[in-house]
Amino acid sequence: MIQAKKRPAEKNASEGQPVKKQKATDDGKKQKFQGKKPFNKFGAKGKKFQKDFKPKGQQFKTKADGKTDWADVKLKKKDLRAQRKKQKAKDASLYELSVQAKQLYEKLKCKTTPNKHELCTELHSLLKKGDAYAKLVLSHDIARVVQCLLKYSQGEIRKEISEILLPNIVQMSTSKYAHFCVSRMLKYGTKEIRSKVITGFFGNIIKLVSHKFSNELVDIAYNTHATPTEKAEIRQEFYSDLYRKNKAKNVQTLEDTWKDSPELKTAVMASTKANLMKCANKELVDNGLVHAVLLEFMKVCAETDQQDVVQAYSGLLAHLSSTKEGAHAAIECYLKAQTKDRRAILKSLKEHVEKICKHEFGHLLMITIINCTDDTVMLSKTIFNVIISRLESIASNEWGRKVLEWTVAPTDTAFFHPQFVTEMNAGLKHSKKDADVRQKEIFAIVEKPFTEAIAKNASFWLRGGSTALLTCAIMRKAKGEHSKGAYEALADVVSDAEWRVNETENDEEAEETEKVAQIPSIKIKKIKKNPLIDENEEKKEEKQIAGIEHPGLHVALKKLIKSDQAKEDEDTSNRFGTALVAKLTKETVEKWLPLNRACFILLNLYETNDESVQSQIKELLNKAALKKQQHSGAKILLKKLF
Repeated sequence: MIQAKKRPAEKNASEGQPVKKQKATDDGKKQKFQGKKPFNKFGAKGKKFQKDFKPKGQQFKTKADGKTDWADVKLKKKDLRAQRKKQKAKDASLYELSVQAKQLYEKLKCKTTPNKHELCTELHSLLKKGDAYAKLVLSHDIARVVQCLLKYSQGEIRKEISEILLPNIVQMSTSKYAHFCVSRMLKYGTKEIRSKVITGFFGNIIKLVSHKFSNELVDIAYNTHATPTEKAEIRQEFYSDLYRKNKAKNVQTLEDTWKDSPELKTAVMASTKANLMKCANKELVDNGLVHAVLLEFMKVCAETDQQDVVQAYSGLLAHLSSTKEGAHAAIECYLKAQTKDRRAILKSLKEHVEKICKHEFGHLLMITIINCTDDTVMLSKTIFNVIISRLESIASNEWGRKVLEWTVAPTDTAFFHPQFVTEMNAGLKHSKKDADVRQKEIFAIVEKPFTEAIAKNASFWLRGGSTALLTCAIMRKAKGEHSKGAYEALADVVSDAEWRVNETENDEEAEETEKVAQIPSIKIKKIKKNPLIDENEEKKEEKQIAGIEHPGLHVALKKLIKSDQAKEDEDTSNRFGTALVAKLTKETVEKWLPLNRACFILLNLYETNDESVQSQIKELLNKAALKKQQHSGAKILLKKLF
């Protein structure tokens, strides 16, 4: 055991005996600090220290009043930093070259700089000396210089830079800074350069896809620039290591790998599963390549492999919904998931429900979940609570309306193509509950909030033909007290003589998936206004017409009126036609008579209601004014009523 050395005791000079060190008394402390002020960093002492400070080993200028010239201090410190960087640099010549390149770059990136082509030529001639590009492109500062060159340089220079960088394309793709240069090569390069970049990825696809920087580059290359042949060759590396160096022209899908050699199936499936699991473990699945391979795998794999993959991807379905193949892969994962995995999936999707509903491909997953989930209580807590809280936002989007239409009118061919209905219902084999029972339970969840939303803001639900058809579908199934308030609110809007709507229904812009390093993925991509559009054209787009004369609303109102006939067992006062006629005034009817479609609405009201309502309509109509109208609606109405 190592013992610490004891400090030797002090000896008495006269006797040579050890003397014990006495502790200082309080009086001694007072005497020691008497007449001295304690040091204060921010007080007078601090100011004096700052004023008299002179860095060691350097001489600095002083001003006329004797104070240090801090501008000179900063300048000399800057020179000192530059000298240290130069000393640390492995190659002093490369350091000097990078300094010159950055000086030219500062001029080149400025928008107001003229003759950028000349600057690009000068900068390129500076960096192409030796292997400067390859050595410096990985650094944070020169990577920006190369990006700027690829953006502003002419085609010949851009091609020459790309040819120099291509041998290091894999290393650049996984670099924190250089991977931006690869994205510029794909964006600004010619078709030949892009093809060479994709070819440069071959042999390292799995490595690149499972790396946080290069993952997005492979996705851009695969979805945007790769030809069908190149896409197949990229996918082959996911199937097996056999295809890393040697590509097979006859292998287009996963099943093609064992078509001629069935004994390879086990090895290929194991390799594909391992690669997919690797991407899932790193949460790097927001990639069209991964989506395509996952979809192929889920269709042909064994049940045990399915469950392993589903568990790995259960929290990542929001990422998968960003592409068409990914959305179908997410559907396969959900349908083949066990009950506990389905609950985990629903919980993970809760915070992304609105974005998924409003996405071009994501809404397919949401419709599948609504159509095939037996646990409607869990569905209410995770999915419908969010939908109800953001109802108008979802209803104002083309894809969001599809989700709402399936909720209230599933399998209705007025909203969905028969083939789409068949595809959606194919997933019912993975459910146990009867479809009719599930639909009734779901509508019981949404009936009250949907009708309350209509009663609260009826003008929104009659803003255009598409939204009005959704309103009609909701009201067709709503009954009792839930429908009464909504009918009255809708009648208030329709009976208003000044009711006007936009000629075209302005939906929210379609959402596109932008790649995000972490979670979710789906954002609105705003379209900037074109300054070249004539103002008159913009005004033309925003033109408003009478709501009663709008062609889409006309169809929806006719359906809404005819839906009263299906509610014969209910109180006659709880109908749209009854509520509308009660709200109509002679002033409104006079404005309706010159309008062809408005007269047909009055005719539909007359034909679908009882005698008491018919008598009210006759009282509102002016026979003499009706005879003056020449359009077909007025003539038929006159013939029918009088």
